[in-house]
Amino acid sequence: MRLYLLIAGLCFLFFPEPVSAEPGNVFRLGVIADTFSGVNQNDARIALNVLLEKKLKDDFQQDGAETIVYPDIHAAMQDTQNGKLDLLTLPTMDYIRIKNRIRMIPEMIAGIGPEKEQSYVFLVNNSSNIQSLSQLNYKNLIVEKGVGGKLALKWLDTLLLEQSLPESGFFFREIKQVDKSSRAMLPVFFGQADGCIVRNFAFETMAELNPQVGKKLKVLDRSPVFGSVLMCFRPGIKPGLADSIINFIQKMPDHAEHRQVLLLFQVKKIFRFTPEHLHTLEALLDRYEQLKQTSAKD
Repeated sequence: MRLYLLIAGLCFLFFPEPVSAEPGNVFRLGVIADTFSGVNQNDARIALNVLLEKKLKDDFQQDGAETIVYPDIHAAMQDTQNGKLDLLTLPTMDYIRIKNRIRMIPEMIAGIGPEKEQSYVFLVNNSSNIQSLSQLNYKNLIVEKGVGGKLALKWLDTLLLEQSLPESGFFFREIKQVDKSSRAMLPVFFGQADGCIVRNFAFETMAELNPQVGKKLKVLDRSPVFGSVLMCFRPGIKPGLADSIINFIQKMPDHAEHRQVLLLFQVKKIFRFTPEHLHTLEALLDRYEQLKQTSAKD
């Protein structure tokens, strides 16, 4: 049922109302796999494509749709460069790294949570008496899968390098990835794991639902705020089509059935993009590269 709601909602998300388009075109949607987790990618792609085909033919007079899930941004590079994709959903960290090499224009940013940008918290159990990162050497860590986990680990690697410690892959005995933030926090709560990194809003939500979580878990460190996911259009896409998609997505929180779709992605709102949304993440990546180069010389 959850998968059906997800696919049906995505169909209406991208194609909410009739907009004329030239016949002979196939609308191509690209999705980098890291932007979602907990859903069977192939099942989602097939079901979404079937629904998109009907919606496009009925309301857009286009020949059909093609939904492509790429394992990473490198797999999508050629299709973005030759203009094959009309819309691409990708992690902000990927966009920053390759923005000068792809022909896509960011128009929307989706915070994985209620705001356009999120902070992350490193949590430990209060009873562990852990006061600093250095005490976690050869301990185990839990992070979320997908874009959130990769952002969290990049922030963590930067913290470790700033303290002249090895990066996370060498510093921790094990780094486990899980589908949900609750599956990261609860093992730490029960003393089955040494630490976890989750989005701050997820921690605050769980602590509100269960005050014992807020009492037993301690914030060891907190990241700056980062945007997580961008939606980019192909240059030259029909303005009417692009505007229709943008307007509909921004109105999704006003409709209960559409809010359910957003919640499946842990998203409450999608905002118009401005370059300022990437500034803190760009600064983090620059800092990481500087520290990496310095440590390589030592």
